[in-house]
Amino acid sequence: MRVMGLDLKPARSGIAMNYDPGTGERFLSVAAAGASLRPLHDQVRILERAILTRVDRWRPDVVFIEGTFSRGSHSDYGQHAAHFAVTHLLWSKGIPWVDVQTGLVKIWATGSGSQRGATKVTKDKVVAAVIARYGQLMHIPPGDDDACDAVALMMMALTVYGRPLEPDRVIPPARFRALRSLTKGRPLPAIAPDAPTAPGWGACRCGVPGATCVHADTDIAPNSSEVPNA
Repeated sequence: MRVMGLDLKPARSGIAMNYDPGTGERFLSVAAAGASLRPLHDQVRILERAILTRVDRWRPDVVFIEGTFSRGSHSDYGQHAAHFAVTHLLWSKGIPWVDVQTGLVKIWATGSGSQRGATKVTKDKVVAAVIARYGQLMHIPPGDDDACDAVALMMMALTVYGRPLEPDRVIPPARFRALRSLTKGRPLPAIAPDAPTAPGWGACRCGVPGATCVHADTDIAPNSSEVPNA
């Protein structure tokens, strides 16, 4: 199964993938795309081209994208423009995507969604958590919050669809709840039944295929100390 995680911003976006766009073979990577000093329309065009080169020959089965939001005192037009341009490109290629709320990305990465006070989940905390958890699996540029968000989204997608790459075999309760929140009330895009698992990457052993593989029907208590992942 090929997946992509995107943290979209017009000036600089994070792009994480679990396959080589040239060969389709297993390869974990994360990169940045953007041109911060260019006009907005140029930024969006550069971003579109960066995504196109990664999906034109070997298409991902699904793309997880950090969702957009609006703040009353800020202009988020550029972020919304980048999101629309990329999702329109994916739509034109028949590639399904999932918008993931920013809060769920933070919970998945750190185990906490705190938004204020001493426990607030800052960009630095997300970077530290993602590198600590996934740094042994792939190279992640230190201090790059865009790359770390993209990696978290990619790993989230792989876990939801039953292809977890994490070194442990349990999902901490808070991170499990993030998966449950992601799938609550809406079906995730179906993937082809024969979507290949990359060599050496086994599917989840729970036996539940496709997008339903988040153990959503288990009787695990919300405050359980461990949630089995495989």
